[in-house]
Amino acid sequence: MSTEGIERRRSERFLFKASATVRRGEEGEALRARVVNASLGGLLLAVKASEPLTVGDRVICEVNVPEGFETGMPRRGVGRVVRVDGEYAGVEFDIAG
Repeated sequence: MSTEGIERRRSERFLFKASATVRRGEEGEALRARVVNASLGGLLLAVKASEPLTVGDRVICEVNVPEGFETGMPRRGVGRVVRVDGEYAGVEFDIAG
């Protein structure tokens, strides 16, 4: 049985547009990002940086949820980059809150 094309996500993804800040660890440079979509387990971000994120990078993401817009989604997450495709980076959260 082929598994090609089967989604392996743990949580459903939702289109969600917001700005965000991403840091490599606590002391890393703040990188501007745009949230492309989100789930309970992570984010897909568009990040433009002189030194792009790479798979395995430990990151802290802070999402700027617009005032009065309640998503139920965490505004801050700690995790790791699990996928990079050009300027897009998939981040899987270890801790969100």
